[in-house]
Amino acid sequence: MMAAAPCPRCKEVETPMHVLFHCPYAKEVWRLVPLFTPVHIVGDSDIKSALAIFRNALCLPPTGIRVPVHPWICWLLWTARNKLIFEDKTIRPIEVVSKALSSALEWDQSQSTNSSRRIGTVANRSNNPRAPMAPSIPICFVDAAWNASSIRAGIAWSIDTASPNQPLSGARVIDGVNSPLVVDALALCNGIRKAIDLGLPSIIVSSDCAMFIRAILTISQIKEIYGVFRDIDSLSSHFVSINFQFIPRSQNREADVLAKQALKAQVSSSILLLG
Repeated sequence: MMAAAPCPRCKEVETPMHVLFHCPYAKEVWRLVPLFTPVHIVGDSDIKSALAIFRNALCLPPTGIRVPVHPWICWLLWTARNKLIFEDKTIRPIEVVSKALSSALEWDQSQSTNSSRRIGTVANRSNNPRAPMAPSIPICFVDAAWNASSIRAGIAWSIDTASPNQPLSGARVIDGVNSPLVVDALALCNGIRKAIDLGLPSIIVSSDCAMFIRAILTISQIKEIYGVFRDIDSLSSHFVSINFQFIPRSQNREADVLAKQALKAQVSSSILLLG
């Protein structure tokens, strides 16, 4: 039996799992992919189980990519390996990621002729906070707190339903976001995802970011958050109905406090580590 060839990069035994996931080069590529939730592959996983794990891994806004990107990442990792072997050409990990995301976005855009029009068809939209709402429809309040110097943000969600027993609020911290508008957009997307996780058939999403809600309601094309519109389009398809509304900050206090507390706790933790 012929012995397995060594990896041309790290000289470990080369297998499909090694090329696509375990090689330090592959690990760096996956680290650079802006996934909404990091994915960890254990050492004894096989190709089938590894790909199944990545099937639900979506990119963070504002990439605009609504589909899992692992097919493009895996393909570009394989072609990068071949270029190294047959052409003695090294492709940097960031180039692999950039090309893969570009290819995924191009394919995704080809599946829809008009993303903004679809947002209008799958979502019921309202910008009147005083409009009567059906009491049976949960309301998801979202908010964000942003630190410009650290480009770090806290995003929070709070869902008001008739059931007191579900975990209906939470917050998280996101690094590397350099725009307050994008931060508010990420908070809104995160709130929608939480409503999907809870299996809610309908939802009213409330935000005190007037500019973003106005852009959704008027289907305005703001370049900075264009990718987020595509994410909202995709996420909205999970609901029977989804409604977006602007509310004053005074009506969004719980999400506001949660976002600020998350950001403050992260900053305090960093100070302790530096000290």
